[in-house]
Amino acid sequence: MNRCRLLLIETNTALRLMIEEHLRQFEQVEVEVAEEADLGVERAALGQFELVMASTHLPEMSPKRLLESLSSVHPRPQVILMGQSEDLAALDQAPRDAVWGTLRLPFSRADLTDTILRALRWHHESLCRSVVPTSSGNRGRSAEVFMKRRKNVGHPVRLGRYEVL
Repeated sequence: MNRCRLLLIETNTALRLMIEEHLRQFEQVEVEVAEEADLGVERAALGQFELVMASTHLPEMSPKRLLESLSSVHPRPQVILMGQSEDLAALDQAPRDAVWGTLRLPFSRADLTDTILRALRWHHESLCRSVVPTSSGNRGRSAEVFMKRRKNVGHPVRLGRYEVL
């Protein structure tokens, strides 16, 4: 399975270190950290991340501006926002597809694990949808990969120590 590249944008050092440490236990997650929103948007603009996990409380950028900046990235990453209930409620006017998931502060490690497992499941299924068999005259390797990956869709997927249902 391909690794899922995740960009964590968080200015709170203690929270950032706790999340980063927790994410490193997932073999399929490659974590990169940005301590400032502008730096995070610059890195995300390179189109190298499938997931962006960001705080709604960034001193130099509003959540709305962050979402607008990320919406122009191609391929567009899925965004998981972390914040207080009031901050997340204010984003209800954001386009539906702008935010993939949310984590309401304070959240537990179990909440974080659940969100990451759902994101990994989404990543795995998106890979299955993007791989297509070769044309009927060419029975190449990609057809075998397609069938192998396709069998796992809708079934539990083993992700390191965890199994996603």
